Amino acid sequence: MDNLDRTINDIMAQWNPLDVPCAIQNQEYEQYVPLIKKNIDKKLSLELCLEKLACTNMGLESSISLKMDIVKICDKLYELGKKTRCNTNY
Repeated sequence: MDNLDRTINDIMAQWNPLDVPCAIQNQEYEQYVPLIKKNIDKKLSLELCLEKLACTNMGLESSISLKMDIVKICDKLYELGKKTRCNTNY
């Protein structure tokens, strides 16, 4: 797992939408990193990806609260993607 993967995983673990115990948060969300990474460059795609992961893969019920959380996490992940793109353009 590279630095970008670890950071994505850390952001997901901090969000912890499944409310899993701290001891297993990193392992729980690791499986979602490749799909998030694939969508990290396009904000709308990333938001839709997170929504699908939350509702379909994680089995969470769609709600305004969840949507607000997704927007916040999307912003963090998208900014991370922008920083990563800037650092690789040198």
